[in-house]
Amino acid sequence: MIEQLPVTALRDWLDDTQRAAPLIVDVREPGERERVLVNSVAIPLREIRGDHPELDKSRPIVTICESGVRSAIAASVLLREGYIARAVVGGGVNDLDPVFAVSAAIANG
Repeated sequence: MIEQLPVTALRDWLDDTQRAAPLIVDVREPGERERVLVNSVAIPLREIRGDHPELDKSRPIVTICESGVRSAIAASVLLREGYIARAVVGGGVNDLDPVFAVSAAIANG
């Protein structure tokens, strides 16, 4: 079963130096990424199956999308492929606060 992770819990996880930081995977399509999560990896849901060198099976993965539906599907796929993908940000990018989200222009330099 895929765990829903509130944005506040993600913030606490990222602030906890005693816990391994998760890799955040944004599964939205490129045209949807007006706001992005700093230090996230972009892999659209349609490309989530298969080999991705940026993913590490020993590191926890948190998936995110616009509202939470595609991220749940992506986490399920990753879990079946042997990744530690137990968490989905509930509410998706819509629930991100300014601490996490920045414009794509800023994130991409």
